[in-house]
Amino acid sequence: MSDRAALLVLTALSTALLSCGAKTGLLVDASVDVVRVDRPDAPTVDVCTPQVVDATPSSVELLLLADRSTSMERDLLGGSGSPRRWDVLRDALAATLPRYQDRIAMGLQFFPGIGGTGICAVGATPDLNPGLSQALPVLMRFSRTEPNGRTPTWLGVQSAGRYLLGRAAPRRFRAILLATDGAPNCNGALDGARCTCTALGGTGQQQCEDDPSLCLDDGRTVSEVARLAAQGVPTYVVGIDGDNQPELITVLSQLAVAGGRPNPATATRPYYSVRRPADLLSAFDQIQRQVSRCVFGVPSAVPPSATVSVTLAGAALARDPDRQNGWDWTDAERTTLTLFGAACDRASSGATSVRLRLGCDPAR
Repeated sequence: MSDRAALLVLTALSTALLSCGAKTGLLVDASVDVVRVDRPDAPTVDVCTPQVVDATPSSVELLLLADRSTSMERDLLGGSGSPRRWDVLRDALAATLPRYQDRIAMGLQFFPGIGGTGICAVGATPDLNPGLSQALPVLMRFSRTEPNGRTPTWLGVQSAGRYLLGRAAPRRFRAILLATDGAPNCNGALDGARCTCTALGGTGQQQCEDDPSLCLDDGRTVSEVARLAAQGVPTYVVGIDGDNQPELITVLSQLAVAGGRPNPATATRPYYSVRRPADLLSAFDQIQRQVSRCVFGVPSAVPPSATVSVTLAGAALARDPDRQNGWDWTDAERTTLTLFGAACDRASSGATSVRLRLGCDPAR
């Protein structure tokens, strides 16, 4: 090869390397100078440069979707004793929200809605828009509100999702925290003679025959939660399941799986199960710790063709699509990743240096 030909090849390689970095907007690891040329005799040169990217903690919006149906007047075991489920929920929030309010933009939406909107109605916007330092406003709204009405979970999830998806918040992790006793209803289109009836009282199924909106509205509620998760808004499910009704436990489990954030500690009841006040405290603490310390963003979208390896404080992490222990992409654009299980525990303990090495797909 002549000197002139060699110079032309080197110029082409340099130009390709510069354009590669410019297209991705990611950091190039200066210690890596490997260049892959698939066809040296081809008129164009295919260049692949490994890159190193530092991920940073994502800003977080968490919208608490709180069940205020009449059943929240009951105690945790389903009786008429005290404390009421409503009071346990408020007290758990009082104990946990202040610890995370500087890192999580917290919002609140009740279902059914407040202000005389009807026993099956939900407000079109949150009762409190997400924002930092909002522990006191959240708790004040709880203190001014009492349980009343039915359980329009489908409408509540739909309204919360519409609000979160409608906000222009790039590079921000958005999620719903659903706290409920697991008996969605308010769907008058169901067959009251054949449905699972959520009505309490001596007449049982007859109540649903007379009023189908008391039927268990599980199908469309689970579908709506799954739809939002597919669009990048997952749902964490905290379920008060002291009634021990199999149908309600099934619905809570289905909602947790559909929401994409099941409780990693258990497979039998994949939601955050609450039977004692301490369970609710633990559930809120786990969820808020995960969203505040275990969600990370990268400066630009990672192409699907890139190979990706992730380290946490220098130690390699495995990608885990089951989201039990390791990392996984948690948005369709591949700009946000979340740590799960022991990896999240390590991040919560202070190991917050997350780094990605992007390589070349050997098949290309």
